[in-house]
Amino acid sequence: MQEHQEKYSSKPDYSEGILHVGDGTEGYLFEDWTSYLAGMKKEGVWATELEIDALAYMLRTPFVVFSKEYPKPRVYNTDASEKNPVFLHHVNQNHFEACVPFKGLEPRDIYEVIKIRGYN
Repeated sequence: MQEHQEKYSSKPDYSEGILHVGDGTEGYLFEDWTSYLAGMKKEGVWATELEIDALAYMLRTPFVVFSKEYPKPRVYNTDASEKNPVFLHHVNQNHFEACVPFKGLEPRDIYEVIKIRGYN
């Protein structure tokens, strides 16, 4: 994210200005892009969808995030459609957990259905 500031620096919510740490009862305050990056380097700071987006592009892999708060899955890095996607479930708006397809289903097949039905 630091190397691609032009893409990411406008995306954090600077008005909120807090990154959650540890069990979520603590926070790291940030006021600008430099302090946001400094906070993300600290141990125990929670990642956000901004970091998922950056990781998807860094790994050249699509990431699909499911959440009951979203009407459709959110897909990051659709340009890397030749790779198997990483599926994540966003739980209670504060935790991401890895998902695996049911036995007999392939990640590629699920991803193709998501692309056909539309996303983001």
